[in-house]
Amino acid sequence: MQEVIPKNANAQALFTQHTFKLTNSINLEPMTATVLVINTP
Repeated sequence: MQEVIPKNANAQALFTQHTFKLTNSINLEPMTATVLVINTP
C-alpha cells in the first residue's frame, strides 16, 4: 500500500480487506464478520 494514504483510510482499507478474507475463509460463521463490521468506529 502507498504510504501517502492517511492512517485512518489505510486502517479502514486493511480492516475491510481483513473482513473480506475472514468472510471468505469462515463462510460457516458469517456472524463473526458481521460483528466486526458493526464494531467499526
